[in-house]
Amino acid sequence: MKIDVENQCRRQESQGHGDPRIDNIFGLTGNSVDTMVEALYRERDKVKFTQVRHEEVAALTAAAHVKPTGKVCIYLSIGGARAIHMLTIPR
Repeated sequence: MKIDVENQCRRQESQGHGDPRIDNIFGLTGNSVDTMVEALYRERDKVKFTQVRHEEVAALTAAAHVKPTGKVCIYLSIGGARAIHMLTIPR
């Protein structure tokens, strides 16, 4: 299934859900995401990466960031067992 991100962002703005741009990513560094974190570091003037101590904290913090700001937020973790911790958070 192809997702048209541009149209999704326009729809989100038109429905009053705030600015669709991502300004903060919460997560942990680790083997499979080190290159992603390095890329985020290079783009640090555009996107802030906030490192947390646990995967569930990343998910909860991202959810808490979305509610008052209305902005899209991402939480990031390596795959495998760590990613399962992120599934436990309510939506």
